[in-house]
Amino acid sequence: KLEGREEVRALLRRKFPDNSHKETNNVFEWTIEVAKTWWEDLSFPDWVWPVSALTCVAVAVNTFLTSLAVSGCWSTAPVVTCIFVLSSAFALSMFVAVANTDPGRLPPTPPGSADIQIEKVLEELRKLRPFDASLHSASRLCPTTWRRRGWRERYCREASAVVEDLDHFCSFVGVPIGRWNHRQFLLLLGADIIAQVSELYLIFLVEQHKFHLLQLRLVGRWVFTATGFTAAMHLGTVWLPFVSIVEQLTNVARNLTAYESNRPECYDHLWVWKSITEHGTEKVFRNPFDQGVLQNCLSFWANRPRDTLVCVVNTNVCHSQQCEVPPKASAPHKS
Repeated sequence: KLEGREEVRALLRRKFPDNSHKETNNVFEWTIEVAKTWWEDLSFPDWVWPVSALTCVAVAVNTFLTSLAVSGCWSTAPVVTCIFVLSSAFALSMFVAVANTDPGRLPPTPPGSADIQIEKVLEELRKLRPFDASLHSASRLCPTTWRRRGWRERYCREASAVVEDLDHFCSFVGVPIGRWNHRQFLLLLGADIIAQVSELYLIFLVEQHKFHLLQLRLVGRWVFTATGFTAAMHLGTVWLPFVSIVEQLTNVARNLTAYESNRPECYDHLWVWKSITEHGTEKVFRNPFDQGVLQNCLSFWANRPRDTLVCVVNTNVCHSQQCEVPPKASAPHKS
């Protein structure tokens, strides 16, 4: 066991040269570190996740046609059966829509424009005082495409393009989720949850006689049947879209993207300078795009621009939350 821990720690030291990982003798924390490191280093071809998602859909539809429909689910629970059929068809159509809709890819930078953008940024940096060292215009210069990105524009490595309002890259669909396919993605998640839960209900309704307490020994055999395997598949996968849609709806209500929510420290415009001490600077988080839950949701579902600044960036006061910022300093400071 000790040799195994040393091997993992050696792997973590290679992965995190600054020794920022936590040395621990706790078996649970050690196992979590191993799983995280193994998963980050694990790579699959791009087609694996979309094919696995479509395979699950095919298994669910096959079970419904060959087992549930034959067993009389239309007469036993007609409403739930209709919900399953409609939600499955809608989820499949949303899958196709998300995969084929342009998420908001911006055209590549014309030849020669990179030098112009760099000169503009350098000119703005020359006019700065030390307090403004993290000019947002400079930090938003993409080092890959040399495009000066908007507040919500981000380079997607998997798509090799800058995407407008990039939220995240969905491996199960195989495309980035941006401004023009984000709403379809949420509808896909909702329809998928409804379809899985409704088919689970139909399976247990039709097969309920096999779950008597005195017949638990038959459950192991039942799992290897078509309906049992489908039920196990749904129980093992239904939490994925559920967790995802909860996170997505929370971000929509806050007017944040998944990247901004998970890694806010990477975005200077999400922080306000609070104070400067001899030990460095102190910042507080504030969302300059937050217009309130109702307006945030309306902007998302009505396809309005979500990058409108409510707080004026790089000023002394944040007008929406009254986050006070110290006046500009004239001497260098530690960050």
